[in-house]
Amino acid sequence: MKANGAIVMHRPRDEDDSDDDGVDTSPEMEYMSLVHQENIRLKQQLMVERDRFESWRQAKQIVEYELLQTNKEKQALERKLKLLSKGDTKRRSLLSTNQLYYEHKIQILLNEIESMEVEESKLFEKLNFKRNECEELRYKLDLKEQEIKQLAYELHLAKQSLQ
Repeated sequence: MKANGAIVMHRPRDEDDSDDDGVDTSPEMEYMSLVHQENIRLKQQLMVERDRFESWRQAKQIVEYELLQTNKEKQALERKLKLLSKGDTKRRSLLSTNQLYYEHKIQILLNEIESMEVEESKLFEKLNFKRNECEELRYKLDLKEQEIKQLAYELHLAKQSLQ
């Protein structure tokens, strides 16, 4: 092993390992095999951890979205309740047509606001869906990059063992 951490492989001499089966069982090859097995184990563990994180992240996004929707619904209900309580007392005291006209306009505006909030929630849901798709594609791309790196490393090991 060099000072910079690089593993230096030496070609085995004929007298080093002259078994009848032709398999090189030198300590360096055993070490390489153990390193390779450990890399495979770590890769599998990394994939399991990534899957756990991804499922946790998706569950978190769902809970955050549901919380946001619940808060919006609560605010809308509070607004309606406030308007109804004000409307009841005002209707009793003033039954003028002008007052009813403005209340009707306010109700129309509230309905428009409510429809805009529904549209906003649909767009937010669509945005979250697209964001999840994007994250999933990034995750798959990262996995493919890791596989390419692992295959390149294994190819490098195979070339070194053939030398």
